[in-house]
Amino acid sequence: MDITDNRGAEDVELNGWKLMDGQGRSTALKGKIKSGDSKKIEGTVKGTIKLSNKGGSLMLFDKSENIVDHATWTEFQMKHVPENVAFLFDNKN
Repeated sequence: MDITDNRGAEDVELNGWKLMDGQGRSTALKGKIKSGDSKKIEGTVKGTIKLSNKGGSLMLFDKSENIVDHATWTEFQMKHVPENVAFLFDNKN
């Protein structure tokens, strides 16, 4: 899953950042997202987070535990989106 797209002019360092699902399960992020790139999380890197087709939420935290962005969805929305939809964190709160 692509979790974020860095639309900023500078690279973003992810060490210490984390993703957390609506049930409180989280996974630590590491590495860097270059300006204009996205970060893909797959396989065992996902840790314990789970994304449900019946609705849920996903939060992105920085290394200071601030919520940088979040996404929520419902079962109805999941039934009306194309396959391979990606969550896009745009950091424009």
